[in-house]
Amino acid sequence: MDIFFLIIVLIILFILIGIFVKRRSVKIQYIKMKLSKSERKGIIESVFQKNFLFYEHLNNTFKEKLITDSYILSELIDIDGIGIKITDEIKYTIFGLAGLLILGDENPDYFPNLTSVVVYPKMYISDQKGQNKSVNLGESWNFGVVVLSWCDVVNGAQNFSDGHNVALHEFAHQLDQQSGQADGIPANLNTDYYTWKNTFDKEYNNLIKEMENAEYDSIDFYGTTNKAEFFAVSTETFFEKPALMKAEHPELYSLLVRYYKIDPEKIFFK
Repeated sequence: MDIFFLIIVLIILFILIGIFVKRRSVKIQYIKMKLSKSERKGIIESVFQKNFLFYEHLNNTFKEKLITDSYILSELIDIDGIGIKITDEIKYTIFGLAGLLILGDENPDYFPNLTSVVVYPKMYISDQKGQNKSVNLGESWNFGVVVLSWCDVVNGAQNFSDGHNVALHEFAHQLDQQSGQADGIPANLNTDYYTWKNTFDKEYNNLIKEMENAEYDSIDFYGTTNKAEFFAVSTETFFEKPALMKAEHPELYSLLVRYYKIDPEKIFFK
């Protein structure tokens, strides 16, 4: 009886998931159609030209995709300000940076677990239930919320070569959290689990040794905090310092090229 009930529950669950995916797919197509008939493209591009120095290096296909994906994300995900009014610049800069993480994906799922982005004007005091208060630039919560400091988002966007980008960092956490608890193994791997885990474990442990020996690395030592932070920090370095990362960490770089389906060295820094 219990097994029969479980089977029924699983069947209903799969049906509901199928309905959700179908409805989301239809909604995305509608959003794309709405964009084609609006003046949003010009507004979004003006924001990108102002805040993304790499934008001029993108070919027309990537420019069009980044604009489209950013607009879709802005329609799917709520964005609210605390102590700051959400303008087009804030909205499209943030979702443009999120869009970079799916730029190489021809059929992205657009962060399906992410429901809300909360923006503060600058560094803020985080007061999550069950955690100590702390001053933060950004956070990614397991239940589909990203929190960002606008001051640090725009500084990271306009200085796209120092390996520090809070928006890329927190949206990378969201990719990691899609598979459950953040552990440095994100959803939708394009390589087998053991190849990913073995490479990441080796690179993570090497970074810890370099920190202990006071050596230099293109990957920020904040990545030694845990494997989830290592994935997020590695993502920042991958997009902002691709040539240096490729030289220092060829295996890790190759792994991230396969995961993100894009090679930043070739498209951002031509």
